[in-house]
Amino acid sequence: MGSPFFTTDSGAALRAIELKCNLILKATNVDGIYSEDPQKNHKAKFYKKLSYDEAIKKDLKVMDTTAFSLCKNHNMPIVVFNINKLKNIDKILKGKAIGTLVSQNAPEASKNLSLCSRTLATLQVNPKENPTF
Repeated sequence: MGSPFFTTDSGAALRAIELKCNLILKATNVDGIYSEDPQKNHKAKFYKKLSYDEAIKKDLKVMDTTAFSLCKNHNMPIVVFNINKLKNIDKILKGKAIGTLVSQNAPEASKNLSLCSRTLATLQVNPKENPTF
């Protein structure tokens, strides 16, 4: 993203806010946010919806605290999803509940995601997670 002192997650959050996007799409190699790495612990709990505060308090390692805080302060929802499943982006942009939704009021925000098909979204892929993408 090209901002000194910012991670790629914080940079994506900053750009999404500057561009007035409706949400951030965070692509990973797993289905969303879990309590632990599901590839190391098959009993890890999957979170369908989280508030920013829950994600920060639980110290979930999917994004850094600065990125979560920027999104919280600007009410920018985040959808974390598996990039390896074909058509996930298309489904998300059509309003389907894919992956994990992180927002101020997660249940309410999920109603507004159907607007995504008519808006610009930011896709941020961590090259360390998916170097062949």
